[in-house]
Amino acid sequence: HFTPNMTNLLKQIQEQVVQQLYFLKTTLMTKLCGSPHQEIQRALCQEARKTKQHAG
Repeated sequence: HFTPNMTNLLKQIQEQVVQQLYFLKTTLMTKLCGSPHQEIQRALCQEARKTKQHAG
């Protein structure tokens, strides 16, 4: 059984992980936007913009 403190801690950790994943994804996408392949570049830039909008 989790104590309330443990539950809160788990929630905080989960939120941090989600934020870090968003950050990594946007960072990666932004870097990949410099790809020499224009088709890939366009798709990734669109994806990166979408992700940034969702992240706030």
